[in-house]
Amino acid sequence: MKTINLRTLSAALSVTTVAFLSTGCGAGKDGSTGDVPEATIYTIYDVTYNEDDKKLEVETRFHKLNEGGGTLRLEGGSSVTLNGQALPIVQDQALCPEGYCYQLTKQAEEEEAESPLAFRYTDESGKTYDNTLQIPQVPALKLDITKLISKTTEPLKVQWEPFQTQEGEEVSFVISTSDATKAIVLSPEQTLQGTFEIPADQMQSFKAGEGKLQIQRTLTTTPSQKQATGGKVLLKSISKGLPVLFIR
Repeated sequence: MKTINLRTLSAALSVTTVAFLSTGCGAGKDGSTGDVPEATIYTIYDVTYNEDDKKLEVETRFHKLNEGGGTLRLEGGSSVTLNGQALPIVQDQALCPEGYCYQLTKQAEEEEAESPLAFRYTDESGKTYDNTLQIPQVPALKLDITKLISKTTEPLKVQWEPFQTQEGEEVSFVISTSDATKAIVLSPEQTLQGTFEIPADQMQSFKAGEGKLQIQRTLTTTPSQKQATGGKVLLKSISKGLPVLFIR
């Protein structure tokens, strides 16, 4: 019978483990745009505007091959701008878990946030990819004045100005309290009706206390100008919260 040298086996396992961990830790990054053919770059534009805090958050990422591929750092004169302003790179894992991100966060009034956002990506050869994006507008929520104080044992009816959804769009009605958040996806028919009633059995899941109601619109589409591998656009807008006091 062949004898196994445990010390040698242990050393081999240690090397293998280190190599595996090193590969795993770097899975979010895949070098720079200069390391891969331009045609293999997959670009993601992600924009969110929250009317509650008037915060506009913009993020652009460049992935290798697809959304699941590692992120790339722009090099060799390549750049990405928003309305002519360069987007700075962010490598902080807390702000960009994917690896390399180009982000901008700013305070913006609704008029500014809902105006066209002009993105331009310039590759190393000087070729430009222009994409003008616009977040979907969210309607203001309306409640009967007596319903600003709502019993969690009764249904709650909410109204808004009816609107038509777009292809690739998801609309959610969001209820938030200090201890829970519940999102209810609305059908295109419900958004056109301009009214929605939260059933009593769902209201019972909320504890008594202060809360707020919001409409969230999320549109998923593709860039009009993109590399051969494609890209993705995520546009999200969240309405100003309507305060409500839940009682039992």
